[in-house]
Amino acid sequence: MTTMKRMKTAAVAAAIAAVTAMGSAPAEAVPSGTCDMGYGALSICEYGVTQRHFPGGVEQFIIGSDYAVWTRWHYDDSPTLQWSNWTSLGGIARSEVFLEGERDDGSFITRMTIVGTDGRAWQRVRPRIGASWTGWDLAPATA
Repeated sequence: MTTMKRMKTAAVAAAIAAVTAMGSAPAEAVPSGTCDMGYGALSICEYGVTQRHFPGGVEQFIIGSDYAVWTRWHYDDSPTLQWSNWTSLGGIARSEVFLEGERDDGSFITRMTIVGTDGRAWQRVRPRIGASWTGWDLAPATA
């Protein structure tokens, strides 16, 4: 075998080894115990769906198979009562979603809390319907 042929054979063998090694890497596993929430959304079944009515509509929160918080909603005055697309609110939860809502000067403040991977309570706050959520912060301690 000529030197050139040996080099080509070695290059092909190396390429096959590299492809085989890449192909045998484990795929990102979907956690067991997932529920199909429709429209491609998978949730962690044990955490369930947290649903709440707000003035003029309904919203749902789930913990996705990526352990992030996901939400969707619909407004009561929508002619089709069609749900929005699922939207990620991020985070890495190890609990269901807990919600608190209160009226304040005509607004409807929502506090969403989860237990994080560190075992502590984390929250995001939405100051009124239609407003943006705050970033994740440690939830204040309760008595």
